[in-house]
Amino acid sequence: MLGILNFDFTSDVITRLDAFERELSLYEQACGEILSDGIRVGVVLQRIDESALKQHLLLNSERLSKRLDFRAEVINIRRAQQVVSNAASPM
Repeated sequence: MLGILNFDFTSDVITRLDAFERELSLYEQACGEILSDGIRVGVVLQRIDESALKQHLLLNSERLSKRLDFRAEVINIRRAQQVVSNAASPM
């Protein structure tokens, strides 16, 4: 449980979110305890480093209380950020 509560989300957020979900699955199988969506989302919000993404998720936390909605939002925001950063600005 301590590993889950202190999970490291530095580097690529989507990759780390996938790893976090694998760790949760292993924990749940080993302990027979299913963690609620609120705990899952709360740990990610607490441990995520990206300020713009984190701010967006916090501002929309009421609508993103389900883990699948939360995960989809993270993926959509990161993809949008990548598109914007890769877009060439002609001058």
